[in-house]
Amino acid sequence: MSSIQTALSSRLKSVVSVSEMARMVQLSRARFYELVGKGVFLPPVYTVTGRRPLYTRDMQQTNLVVRHEQMGVNGEYVVFYEQRSQDIAPAKNPSRKAQTNKTFDGLVQQLQGLGLIAVTSAQAEEAVHTCFPGGTASVDEPVILRTVFRHLRRQNDD
Repeated sequence: MSSIQTALSSRLKSVVSVSEMARMVQLSRARFYELVGKGVFLPPVYTVTGRRPLYTRDMQQTNLVVRHEQMGVNGEYVVFYEQRSQDIAPAKNPSRKAQTNKTFDGLVQQLQGLGLIAVTSAQAEEAVHTCFPGGTASVDEPVILRTVFRHLRRQNDD
């Protein structure tokens, strides 16, 4: 057993869910499932009684090694991007308007990268509130981006 496998095995549980396995390899569930489909990560095993997908300790270890060494179980190289750090401290008592604009600046940059060059923070904010009237707390960022992008494209096409 290599030193990386020994270090990783000390923090593993006997079984974990797909969501927890995705968190362990620092990916969203959607991206994790995509990579499972491509053969990069091991697919889960299913319980006989409930057909619940699970990862055993050995499977967790293999998937963590895949993430660390960037070599899929299918033999393909995989590049995993590092998460951006949030080192910037928030200003004391920021105004609601400034906080809202700052919240949507990242979304605006992503939308501009997808070709919506003239989109503003106000348009992005309005689209988010229209598409997600209940809020976005439990929604993954890629889903928000895709939904808002489609909403704004439909508005521009009309």
